[in-house]
Amino acid sequence: MTQPAITPLEALKRATALADTYAAQHRDDIQNRYAERLAVLQHDHDEQVRAAHERFAQAETTAQSRVADVVERLKYTAASWSASAWAGYPLEMPARALNGSLRAGTLLHSFPQFGIDTLPLLIPLLDVGHIVIVSQGSAKARARAVLRSLVARAVLQLAAAGGQFHFVDPIAVGANFPFNTLPESVRGARVISESDEIDQAMKAITNAVRDDTRSAPLILCAADFPVRWSKDALMRLETVASAGVLKQVYAILHIDQSRAQQDGVDLDSIMHASSIITVGDDAVTAQIQGMNYTFDPDEPPSVSLLNSLLSALASRIST
Repeated sequence: MTQPAITPLEALKRATALADTYAAQHRDDIQNRYAERLAVLQHDHDEQVRAAHERFAQAETTAQSRVADVVERLKYTAASWSASAWAGYPLEMPARALNGSLRAGTLLHSFPQFGIDTLPLLIPLLDVGHIVIVSQGSAKARARAVLRSLVARAVLQLAAAGGQFHFVDPIAVGANFPFNTLPESVRGARVISESDEIDQAMKAITNAVRDDTRSAPLILCAADFPVRWSKDALMRLETVASAGVLKQVYAILHIDQSRAQQDGVDLDSIMHASSIITVGDDAVTAQIQGMNYTFDPDEPPSVSLLNSLLSALASRIST
């Protein structure tokens, strides 16, 4: 018996149904393959994320360890004045740690991901350059406090290693530099306050610059510069600025900017050779080797702490 003829319309319906069946099968196959591939990609992604977290955790642990190691090796160099570590001074005081760096304060940044809540601002001195603290107007009192803290650190860090100091204090006549309990070989015979004394001290300092045998650092510390500085003393300071570092002669100066402008003092040579701390009414910044920082400056140590540390230092120097 012959099959009845299929009408074109019926043939189209059958073809459409067959196409739908094939399409459904292929769609399911594509979806299954997509799901499998997506699962593989998700697994690879999860593995990469897990590996990244592990690497970060390892880097964090390494960074914390390195920071702790650096702080331990720097000891007093990086310690705040309130740190308990000062109880052991002057044992293991590294005079030349990070080029005789002096802590100026605390940076206004923290890195909690590395376990770092505060980071000290350290300013290199030895073999690097001088330090100047610039202020004017009402900010001068705060600038003198910054000077006192830095100079106290310089004395405590460098005196036991043979460092010698000249202190110039024309306005406070010694109040900024209370180091009379130390031997004269460290602090000089007296704090200098008069113009003729500044002249004599600068002659001695420029002679030290010419001394090719000097190995221990010599540090000029001056407040309220250029009060009572003669033209001759200013010219000799230019010699210190340009050639002092090579001969282990350094300056830590507080500059009264308005007075310097009033007197027409050229500050270019000393500023160019120095790390510069600028003390304003609202902020304190530092420019160190071309980099700029904003920081919270340390207050000077308490009288009782400084006296205790100076007593320990004097005992060490005398032995």
